[in-house]
Amino acid sequence: MRINPSRRGVLGGMAAAAFWPGTLRAASAGVSPLPGADFPPTAPGARAFLAATRAARVIGLGEATHGSHEIFELKTSFITALAQAGRLSAIGFEIGGAAMLPLDEIVREGRPDAIAPLLKATGNFTVATAEMTALIELIRRINQSRPAARRIALFGYDVQTPGADAAAIVALCDRAKVAVAFPAPFTELAANPRPIQAYNPATASAFVAAVAPARAAFQAARPALEAALGAPAVAARARLFDAIDNAFALFKQPSFEAAYAQRDAFGAQRILAEAKQTTGQVAVWAHNGHINRETHEFSGVKLLGGVLGDALGAGYFALGTAFRDGEARAQRQGVKGVIVNTLGPARDGSLDVALAALGKAYFVTLPQLERLPGWRERAAAQLGLRAIGGGYEPENDTRTYRPTTLATQYDGIAFIDTVSASTPL
Repeated sequence: MRINPSRRGVLGGMAAAAFWPGTLRAASAGVSPLPGADFPPTAPGARAFLAATRAARVIGLGEATHGSHEIFELKTSFITALAQAGRLSAIGFEIGGAAMLPLDEIVREGRPDAIAPLLKATGNFTVATAEMTALIELIRRINQSRPAARRIALFGYDVQTPGADAAAIVALCDRAKVAVAFPAPFTELAANPRPIQAYNPATASAFVAAVAPARAAFQAARPALEAALGAPAVAARARLFDAIDNAFALFKQPSFEAAYAQRDAFGAQRILAEAKQTTGQVAVWAHNGHINRETHEFSGVKLLGGVLGDALGAGYFALGTAFRDGEARAQRQGVKGVIVNTLGPARDGSLDVALAALGKAYFVTLPQLERLPGWRERAAAQLGLRAIGGGYEPENDTRTYRPTTLATQYDGIAFIDTVSASTPL
């Protein structure tokens, strides 16, 4: 399904009362038993999604690429369905906790601050988009009609930004005008925020040793901080100490693959903590490769969705997305910056091709899919499913198509025929 370029601004231009960010065509008549994904509030796709996720405490909303407009639009529609049903309490994003803190405060306090500059400041192309700006604006509008206790919260669960997390802690103390006796290495960490990839075990050792005394100093100053800025703001920064600890703990892993899996396990712990403190549902916005119940093929460690599935059982719903062809923004080896990549028709024999035969745009649960002719066997087999993350290697077919067993890794699939590139800020 090709989205007309003239519609690309639809997400930001919706009236406050109409929380539906555009529409997608329903599945073709040949597969009419499958719920469509056109998503006005009463559409079959919305009703089917809400019914399928009713028992879930956490809902993983996957994406087949980090840079496709229609996938982001569809996930926004799923979030809107949950919000309009009064079931959504929080949304977790695959970015650092510090980056999400000001956005969370804006949407929950109803402040008029501009959202796009904060997303752009993350330096993360996957969230610095018009689509993500529209989603955050949408949550702010929804929250305006809710009492404070029922407003939707936003949080980041990634642990790859220890410097930014430390900077957010120090900034809070400065804003409160409370002197905190942080160790020198901790203030250095905060003054020069870098992603975890910029460190190594040798350069990180001084920072690792500084985290515990910095946490103790922050706790000692907590009554004064809360008196100045309120308990919620202080509690949110206190949680960042765990993220900093977890970031440097990645260096204890024996390989990059093991560290990758451990990063997911730490993210899952943060999501579970959020789910424990709320009575509503938590949506998780991430790549398919994180939200499914996969065990990492190299380390043998369960990734984010696997940890959530083990902890919550039927209380976790993993929704994957797939597409046939189109575009995605991603990095390419040897090419500077993030570019728009053309994605040709999916590979023969892949799950993407089989899913494309069912319709143009639809949502389907795994039990529904397995009732279709030939799909019980196909869902149980390990077949390729296209997955494009921060980088795209068109010449590396093995990396582009992840071995996937739908029956054990996902609870539902949302399919879109053709996707176009997301819009950078």
